[in-house]
Amino acid sequence: MGIKPFDEKAKCPKCDGEDVGVTYSDGWMLFQPVKNLRREHLIRNCCRCRFQWAEECVDRKAPVEEPPHV
Repeated sequence: MGIKPFDEKAKCPKCDGEDVGVTYSDGWMLFQPVKNLRREHLIRNCCRCRFQWAEECVDRKAPVEEPPHV
């Protein structure tokens, strides 16, 4: 399951706060909003309730879909 694409107008999914910040992660930070997410991503953070979640970087290419195993 992938993470959502970056949304410039994102609201906090926990408190619906509109003051949302963003921090870049190269995938190797100690804290990860998404467990075991070991690739670059953006960490979104709510300035009201402090909830954090991950979104894809804008320049991330869509993953190549593998053919189904028969």
